[in-house]
Amino acid sequence: MPRARSCRRVIFFPPSLVFRPASLNAASGEIVIGLDGLEALRLAHVVGLEHVDAARRMEVSRATFSRILKHASSSVARALVEGRALRFDDTPTCPTPCSCRADRGGARAPRKARIARTPKKPT
Repeated sequence: MPRARSCRRVIFFPPSLVFRPASLNAASGEIVIGLDGLEALRLAHVVGLEHVDAARRMEVSRATFSRILKHASSSVARALVEGRALRFDDTPTCPTPCSCRADRGGARAPRKARIARTPKKPT
């Protein structure tokens, strides 16, 4: 059984959830990219962050960030080469129910709030 998907911090939300070529053939279909993939593309290519810094911003490991970015990059390349539409999946990037989500428009709760502190025993 695979591990549960970890939460990903996403700050940018696109103004439109579909991006399609002007001469789109209805039979060509569409390619779906998650908001975490779009955020990874934005941090790496638009903002110009190194993978370590971008992963820190998304609150995932560097390896996870690299996998997200690789998948998103290949999806965008396929859409451009094949002339297909891109659809951004706006489902939450965090599994439901999740204890790390705050009611702040998709932002995560501060790390200290997510970690349950166990009281230290007196010595």
